[in-house]
Amino acid sequence: MSSDHWQKYWSSQQDPHHASNELEFYSRMGREVLFHTGPLAGKKVLEIGCGDGALFPHFDVNIEDYTGVDFSESLLAKFQQRFPAVRTVHSDAIGFMENNLDQFDVVISFGVLQYLDANQLKIFFDLQKGSIVDKGIAGHFGIPVKELSSVFYRGLGSSPLVLAGRKRGLGKTLISRLRNKIGHWHDFETLISLARPGTSRVDCVSSMSYFYRCHLLQQF
Repeated sequence: MSSDHWQKYWSSQQDPHHASNELEFYSRMGREVLFHTGPLAGKKVLEIGCGDGALFPHFDVNIEDYTGVDFSESLLAKFQQRFPAVRTVHSDAIGFMENNLDQFDVVISFGVLQYLDANQLKIFFDLQKGSIVDKGIAGHFGIPVKELSSVFYRGLGSSPLVLAGRKRGLGKTLISRLRNKIGHWHDFETLISLARPGTSRVDCVSSMSYFYRCHLLQQF
């Protein structure tokens, strides 16, 4: 599906559609991000796909050093209500990178790269290089892994459900497939090959929360 489809879908959403809206869930996700990025305090941070700011309090980043970008006006409005002093930008990932003049120590995204096809990923990674300082890092979290899509569509859900011995209901699984609520599933080889140029190191690691997703980590 096109970028326009996803922008239209998210334009009026009031919920980021994570596996849970519980504080502990977001706290755990924040800890997972920091495990890979290291402490963010004192660093200039860009979060692409910031949504309603659910993860922001768990990053422990200085508010003046943070920029949040999202193409959902409704979710950004909720973010601004909760944290009026935060700098937010209404834009898609590629559009922001095309017009951005700042450089950041850390670039973070969660559940964003699934809305970009392979051609768009290449454009995004090429543009991202101009927005990260020397020795900076990028962590793109929660990318659906193509090699695991068949397992997901057989009815398994996120890792907490698997560990609890439960499966996603057949109806929910079919809806996920028919409505394509996930977007693009990316394979490891494509991710690594597209993300490698201009970096000193690239890794793909498993998500600790979603068995069918991975995290792409880039060092510059």
